[in-house]
Amino acid sequence: MPTNVDIYIDFFEKIPEEDWCVFKKKNNFGQRCAIGHLSKGGSDFYLKCSGLFWKYLGTSITSINDDCMGTLKHYGYTPKERVLNALHEIKKLQQEEQRKQI
Repeated sequence: MPTNVDIYIDFFEKIPEEDWCVFKKKNNFGQRCAIGHLSKGGSDFYLKCSGLFWKYLGTSITSINDDCMGTLKHYGYTPKERVLNALHEIKKLQQEEQRKQI
């Protein structure tokens, strides 16, 4: 059974690279940031994903998407790469957490 993280990984993987942007939920070209894409799924969908970023990475999905300071290149060079790699890291952290509970 897929975890919440798997649902978000699948969701973001389906969005073409050229449909992503930074600094705006939706720009004049119809591109969206991670929050803009999530908002299409409703507030609950957005809030659950946002909560995962805060809980496991201690930062917002917007910070990962935009990389304003240029310090998140280890997650990737594009917003899509950064968000997906961060979600994969969250998945690993969840798995470690579950192993500790056994």
